[in-house]
Amino acid sequence: GGDVINHLQGEYLSVYVPTTPNPTGGYFVMLPKADCIELKMSVDEALTYVISMGVVVPGSAANYKPK
Repeated sequence: GGDVINHLQGEYLSVYVPTTPNPTGGYFVMLPKADCIELKMSVDEALTYVISMGVVVPGSAANYKPK
């Protein structure tokens, strides 16, 4: 993304959009930072969400752990 980012104005983030059920296939995109939302999700939670095709949702009642 270093060469591409030199031609863009503003702040951009490199985002990998995985596909299911195999997260090694997917798309790499560069998006304006203002259009992105940072999620409070660990890498493990994100991979579980993708591999389960959305069946296991991080933060759902089944995954709730009281503090």
